[in-house]
Amino acid sequence: MNILVTGGAGYVGSLLVPELLKKGHNVTVIDWAIFGENWIIDKQYLKKFCFIKSDIRNQEIVEKVVKEKDIVIHLAAMSNDATSEINPELTKSINVNASKVLIDLCAKYKVKKFIFASSASVYGIKDNDDVTEELPLEPITIYAESKVEIEEYLLKTYNKFGLNYTILRPATIFGYSDRLRLDLSVNILTYQASLFKQIQVFGGKQERPNLHIKDMVRAYLAIISKDFDKTKCEIYNVSKENLTINEIADCVVETLDNETKIVIKNIVDQRSYRLCSEKVERDLNFKCIYSLKEGIKELDDYFKLNYEKDFSKKKYRNIDLVKELIKTGVISIEQN
Repeated sequence: MNILVTGGAGYVGSLLVPELLKKGHNVTVIDWAIFGENWIIDKQYLKKFCFIKSDIRNQEIVEKVVKEKDIVIHLAAMSNDATSEINPELTKSINVNASKVLIDLCAKYKVKKFIFASSASVYGIKDNDDVTEELPLEPITIYAESKVEIEEYLLKTYNKFGLNYTILRPATIFGYSDRLRLDLSVNILTYQASLFKQIQVFGGKQERPNLHIKDMVRAYLAIISKDFDKTKCEIYNVSKENLTINEIADCVVETLDNETKIVIKNIVDQRSYRLCSEKVERDLNFKCIYSLKEGIKELDDYFKLNYEKDFSKKKYRNIDLVKELIKTGVISIEQN
């Protein structure tokens, strides 16, 4: 099939795109590549791969790449809560306005399947033992609010034009990617333990769902492999296990076994919830298979092999790089 991946140079996209190519699909990526171009693609697949370096807000370019696509996987966004708070107007222009234009174009050109990368953060703070897809959405951040608005817009578009869509609400992702991020809980704790033998935990009792990046990729592949009508207008949580931040830190220390010290700091982020993924297991026969320990071990191995790298660089942390690019005018509210 002909597949468009927006944000395909990002943390998840850099792993997803090569896997799509291996499955025999023709893949087009549109990404402004502020974090670089991060794929490792075998030469045998290059004829099936097309990269377009562009701002997702450039409607003319987006319209050209949407034409004749069977599937659109929409990953592009001003990602994570902290980064989205830097400039709410910028976030809205990318996460909401540009997404709506993309959806309209997909409806216009009769794309067969639109897959949207939402987030478990749309649930806000929940006291429920397990958060299912049926619970009300109570976003508490600009990032989460933008995801909710696009979910609602997809439903309206389906009711009006029949656009076949599926929404994934993933847990907090962890694990190695060629576009490495060190602003995700498991990744940063492993980084601290591996290189400095000291972990800083803020609060610790908050519960978080966790998902290995390889399972995130597998979830997208599972959606694509199913009859499109069977997942039409469906929403799926995707998570491996629910753990407190303290339990994650303990798992890092146990896995590395290097006498890492845990330092508890006053709580900053109060988000706490558990995610239930029974629906995706039932409907798609999909089950996450990669454990927290496997992700920690992969990251630790990478840090040990690349100990000479400067991991303090801003490119490893969304908020740091985006702040710099806004300050220098590389990113602006106006389309780039």
